[in-house]
Amino acid sequence: MYETKTRSFLKAILWRVISVVIGVVISMLMLDDFSVVWRMHLYFVIVGTSVQYVYERLWNKVEYGRFCEEDTENNIAGSD
Repeated sequence: MYETKTRSFLKAILWRVISVVIGVVISMLMLDDFSVVWRMHLYFVIVGTSVQYVYERLWNKVEYGRFCEEDTENNIAGSD
């Protein structure tokens, strides 16, 4: 039960789209300078997406909180 690299990448990209839209709207309300806002968010997207991709790949190696479907059928899934 692991994520593919493509799934991790798509999750990172989609989250970045959401965060950029929110960030741009807030930044425009505060800075009122379109060129500064877009340059700032371009850097943020590149760095943030890269960090999130690595973060997702690392968490994919962590077994905590995961179980297989057959575990629930056999009533051996652990609880927190």
